[in-house]
Amino acid sequence: MKHYMLCTLVMAGLTAVSSNAQTTGPLVIDLTNGSIVDLGPATPVRATNTYVMPYATVQTAVARTCPETPYQARVDVNFAPGNAPVLKRARLTVEYEGNSTRAVKLPNGWTTHIGDDPNNDGFGGGSGLNNVAEAHVLDQNLSVYSSATNPGEVDRVVYQELRLANGAVKYDFANQYFSWGQPFNEVDATNGKKLFEVGTPGSDTHVYLGLNRVIRNGSTRIGCGAKRAILEFIP
Repeated sequence: MKHYMLCTLVMAGLTAVSSNAQTTGPLVIDLTNGSIVDLGPATPVRATNTYVMPYATVQTAVARTCPETPYQARVDVNFAPGNAPVLKRARLTVEYEGNSTRAVKLPNGWTTHIGDDPNNDGFGGGSGLNNVAEAHVLDQNLSVYSSATNPGEVDRVVYQELRLANGAVKYDFANQYFSWGQPFNEVDATNGKKLFEVGTPGSDTHVYLGLNRVIRNGSTRIGCGAKRAILEFIP
């Protein structure tokens, strides 16, 4: 695993920008201060609140009080943006905080959410679209839900209790594929077609991410404890 970020970043000297149309990342999303750092350019660039680049649009905001991680992030990942090579997969590495004197049980709530519907809000399902799947971490438990066979009918295909405090997990996602670790685990639905459908004929090309929140805007499902994330794009 590339060690882009799972240590404190030195922010001095970074160029402040609102967007960079040419870069292909990777991006560092810091939930302790709301900053978004693009490590792709020769001189890394830093933004706050919103950052737009070919493969992703990132938005950070303070939405509630958490002692160590007061920010949330919502990310729209585009696997086929038109002005950059089509992605084979994307990789999200999330660093989680541990217990502190101000918060004795961390991480908790909805800290990590990955889905292919902008209305995903946990526990499977979405806006009624076909081929909607999602994965989320709730109270340090990872669940992966299949797309619906009929309206409201989904399967939980993965459930695993994780130990996240003061650790990091790498999540890879692609068309009909999801993996996580360490230790390494994966779900491949190439034949069954019941996971994320990204970039196939007639399908959408987007996957959405929520950090310290679920994907759906306006939901009250939030969390504390996702500290920083690296988002990598793999053509």
